Amino acid sequence: MTKNCENFIRAKFINIRAKNPRFLSLSVAKRENGKEIVFPDRDSKRVLIAKEITVSFFYNLDMEIIKKDYEYDKMIIEKVWRVEMAPLPKSFRDNVIELYITKENLKEEGKPYADKKVLLNRIHGFFITKKEINGKEC
Repeated sequence: MTKNCENFIRAKFINIRAKNPRFLSLSVAKRENGKEIVFPDRDSKRVLIAKEITVSFFYNLDMEIIKKDYEYDKMIIEKVWRVEMAPLPKSFRDNVIELYITKENLKEEGKPYADKKVLLNRIHGFFITKKEINGKEC
């Protein structure tokens, strides 16, 4: 059986800038650190310009999007992980989908939905954030 693998990388971009301020794909959620980061407005979580920014992402999936939306002077690959891609367990996916539907229904009805949104963001963050278990990065 062939495994579906992907490279997950941590890279530093030097002098990165959006080609079009209407299309910003680089999310601050993927950022590990940076210098002089500019956002299009105070509520945005998307990067417009950065003197320096370090982000982690799936190379094959995200690099084409970054190339399409941004120009940069230099990219330094700091670390590469080879990971096996596989679906999350169905029970987990079903719960996340149910949470998302509940949040959207509350939003459409004009009812408070912030707690559901926060939980979805935490779940998302769990899967994209560097973690350490027993002193080892994972």
